[in-house]
Amino acid sequence: MSSQYDLLAPFYDDVIGSNSSSKKILLSSAKKYLKKNSNILELGCGTAENLTIFKNDYNLFGIDISAEMLKHARKKIPTGKFYKGDIAKFELKEKFDLIFCLYDTINHLESFSQWISLFKSVEAHLNHTGIFIFDFNTLHKLNILSQSDIYPEFPENDVLLLNVNKKSRNMFNWDIKYFKHVSMAKYNLIQSRIPESAFETSKILSGIKKHFKIIKTYNENFKAVSKNSSRVFCIAQKI
Repeated sequence: MSSQYDLLAPFYDDVIGSNSSSKKILLSSAKKYLKKNSNILELGCGTAENLTIFKNDYNLFGIDISAEMLKHARKKIPTGKFYKGDIAKFELKEKFDLIFCLYDTINHLESFSQWISLFKSVEAHLNHTGIFIFDFNTLHKLNILSQSDIYPEFPENDVLLLNVNKKSRNMFNWDIKYFKHVSMAKYNLIQSRIPESAFETSKILSGIKKHFKIIKTYNENFKAVSKNSSRVFCIAQKI
């Protein structure tokens, strides 16, 4: 699976890293819980674009399964500490004041037991009253996308085609075709298939409540979460 993410690394920032409005609002809200030189860990950090928001005032860490993603991360934040590993079950020597996991990265864990394992690992690595921020694609959203046509995006001069296919009640495949513009009418094609799982929102929030106090939940528009929400953001605190 890491090879699929390795393929995405060269253009990850063009497509995902620049997806910034909700990221900036949400991560900026985390700063009220932090002190200067607090330890911050991102799960599924990719190229560390999210971590750059905290670059000057905090100690930054990241975990990702993709070695290629981490190469980009280390270039962006030379002072950060980055680890290649499984976000569902990790063991680090450090404790953290903030751990976050954005861009539906948690959906990439294919079983709900892995989601729970991630919650437990986060709990074990947070300082007392530490904050955990994560988001996820809802089952409602992925069901709708799986019934939709292929839809294009146009990052700069490139072309991105996304198609979501349903494998089972809780499993979906994102089929990605990225046409990287080289010159004139010439493009290089990069293809990748990324699986995502999704579960009932109530089940996920019940799982998180066993390990944390939920401070706030938002939908994709930073409004109240409903059965028709496409994305859910959750800010939780270690008890």
